[in-house]
Amino acid sequence: MATFPGGMELPLLQLVFLVLLVALSVLSKKVEHNLELFFLAMAVAGATLAGIWSPHLIEEALLHPLTVYQPGVGYVPIGITQVVLAAGL
Repeated sequence: MATFPGGMELPLLQLVFLVLLVALSVLSKKVEHNLELFFLAMAVAGATLAGIWSPHLIEEALLHPLTVYQPGVGYVPIGITQVVLAAGL
């Protein structure tokens, strides 16, 4: 099992992030109003602590589209990362 700075092991770190994601988004109005930015910050912190940053990860995050169904149009590919970044800014 991998140990991270501060002595935390991976399952414990994952549990801490899950609790923070749920608790802070429900309990804090400031986080609730800036949810996209909060999720982005948590994702960056998690990737940094887990040491999984790579050019491939960044490429997938920026280019991988999410298919959304639009009535009357059909399935439309939307880059969810770009939408969340635009909505958060």
